[in-house]
Amino acid sequence: MISNSIKVARNLHQRMGSPLGKLHSTVERRWNDFNGIAGPMRHVRRISFQARHLPEVIERKKQAQKFTRQKPEISACAREYRQQGLTFITDHVDPQLMAELQKFYDEVITERSKTAVGSPTHPFFFSLEDSADFTTDHILVRFALQDSVVQAVTECFGSVPILTGISINESRYVKLETKKQRASQQWHLDYDYNGSEFIAVWVYLTPVPTVAQGPLTIIPADISRQARHKLHLGRIQDEEIEAAGLADQIKPVLGPQGTVFLVSTGECYHMGSRCHPGEKRVMCQFVFSKSGDHKNFIKITAPVEEDKKLLICR
Repeated sequence: MISNSIKVARNLHQRMGSPLGKLHSTVERRWNDFNGIAGPMRHVRRISFQARHLPEVIERKKQAQKFTRQKPEISACAREYRQQGLTFITDHVDPQLMAELQKFYDEVITERSKTAVGSPTHPFFFSLEDSADFTTDHILVRFALQDSVVQAVTECFGSVPILTGISINESRYVKLETKKQRASQQWHLDYDYNGSEFIAVWVYLTPVPTVAQGPLTIIPADISRQARHKLHLGRIQDEEIEAAGLADQIKPVLGPQGTVFLVSTGECYHMGSRCHPGEKRVMCQFVFSKSGDHKNFIKITAPVEEDKKLLICR
């Protein structure tokens, strides 16, 4: 409502040739910064949601006990994640589910790739998921709901999370015409509009042994937190990272096909998809949120364990 009023006033003064038009543009920009996805109002939205849904928040914390401390090695991964914003769980995922996921990539995703079109804002990014994939009997959802993944994410949050996103993306080398088209190839942080904490679980569906394949590249969370005051919101250039004294802290996330890891793209400055000519990277991403006003997007087509219904239903 406030934003719309600012826009109306700005347009009126601009048509009249008034210098107030410029002032209104500045006010609108400041309001959008304040109320936008990275603005401080996201914290207000988070607190408001938690207050309005307090019984659900309490229930998720209570039910977390069913998933945590099942495997000590995964608890160790959660501790590493909380400090570094990154941990690998490759050795803990179900090998049968991994084989099925790789088969899905080989037989379905590679075919979709042939006709995929790059994103208008990220020309090097090709989305390969389909809404028909989001069912409880599909390998993508079953992989996301396996015990090791659920335990790892739940231990990191201290409460049962909500599965809020599934995507499959292929990064390719594309010659870019403008700096703006570099988009996520530049350093940045990700934000949740509702201010909720979130964890991304990545699976490399193709080998990423070197920087030539455009790996996700991060600055660990503990170092990123210390550097916040040196950097600004939005896209950040390599030169700014170097000027902030962070060049030695850069960590490319490398691994063979089937590498699985948890990463906090909201805590770790990161970039990726800088593929060299002739190279590509295909990854699957599962996003889990701690709370927030997220809509259900998983269709129930097969029974789900009672304890895990909280992960896909609100």
